[in-house]
Amino acid sequence: MGINFPPSPVVGDLYPVPPVAGVPQYKWDGTVWVANVEQPLTYVKRTGDTMTGILALSGDPVAALDAVPKQWAAPFDAMAYSGMQINGSMEVSQELGETGTTVPGKYFCDGWGMTRNGTMVTIASTTTAAFGVFSGLPSVALCQATTAQASLGAGDFSFIFQPIEGYRMSRLGWGAAGAKPITIAFWSMHDPAGQYSVTVRNGTSNRHYATSYTHAVANVPQYNVITIPGDTAGTWTISNTVGMTILFAQACGSTYIAPTANAWIAGGPYFAVSGQVNGVAAVNKLLRITGVVVLPGIYAPSAAQSPLIMRPYGQELVMCQRYLYSWKGGGTGFANGTTIVQLSQLHPVAMRTNPAMVGVAGVLATIDTTTASNINPSSNSISLLSVTPQALEFRINNYVGLSTGQVCAVQPQAGIIANVDARL
Repeated sequence: MGINFPPSPVVGDLYPVPPVAGVPQYKWDGTVWVANVEQPLTYVKRTGDTMTGILALSGDPVAALDAVPKQWAAPFDAMAYSGMQINGSMEVSQELGETGTTVPGKYFCDGWGMTRNGTMVTIASTTTAAFGVFSGLPSVALCQATTAQASLGAGDFSFIFQPIEGYRMSRLGWGAAGAKPITIAFWSMHDPAGQYSVTVRNGTSNRHYATSYTHAVANVPQYNVITIPGDTAGTWTISNTVGMTILFAQACGSTYIAPTANAWIAGGPYFAVSGQVNGVAAVNKLLRITGVVVLPGIYAPSAAQSPLIMRPYGQELVMCQRYLYSWKGGGTGFANGTTIVQLSQLHPVAMRTNPAMVGVAGVLATIDTTTASNINPSSNSISLLSVTPQALEFRINNYVGLSTGQVCAVQPQAGIIANVDARL
């Protein structure tokens, strides 16, 4: 059956009009009639429906959508995925928990270390004691002066830092034309108030960008956003060693003050810019940081968004275990002689490089054997036999009374048996 199209159509004419159920509608494009893909919606009234007439929208629906606050419409998952930092929310602390450390150069929680030089003493830790202060961010990194140094020597300093693996920042293309900028966003709550410094440097510490922010009111939370241009010079590692390090200064003497602020410079090392406050001038002064995100590009989440782009604890833990995980003592092995238990295990995730296995002093293991007897080692001596980024084989020495080939299930008596460490 043919279709009787109307004569002398103009561009845009439709046929049939109005639409007929079960009959395609066509549009004149100036040459031929083509199927109209912009079919109007067909409403079907079902038995029991009481609505009549057309569906009326209150106002312009596009305008209504535009009125939705944009702070809640950001692609949070994409921003979280793009963050080059690890443990920016300071929640993961496998090795020390909230105990912290006073040892310079040591990690106080996963991904974050503290170091200092001078007569001051500081303790760095992560804590939930400030829960509720930073909405949506229950943990905070703090570096507290327990012994003050009112006057800094030229070579004195105190800061916290995070080294970032080259693989995590290789997308920036630093060290060549077209290098991409980064934006660092974070919360601070320092005492005293004043000017503080953030420095980015390469793995060999001979390229630096030092800049500043002012913490306005002591012990009051403040959100900070800093954008740093990409470095087109220098050597930036893009493999599994240190690509870049980010420093948050608490105090800095003149030797380590960058000669130029807000610019990429060679030389160093530098930890701060001129005007950096002395944050260790009195006992119990605090540097507090949380909610850190390091993003490629010039955009950052708003203060309200910042907790929402933190990766969940379970995801962050997996990222952290690339660098460190704590072996709790569980595993099945066999007796290699009368004094040694030999075990092998897979890592939770592929590690950055071949890890070390560091025993924790004072922790013993219990051996449940096939005869259900318990045998304790006289000391917790662990030695590695073979190790790869995927797995390791090791021995626990100094047992007594084992039989060669005996199946042994290793269980901890208390605490961690060893840390498996591939940190930067």
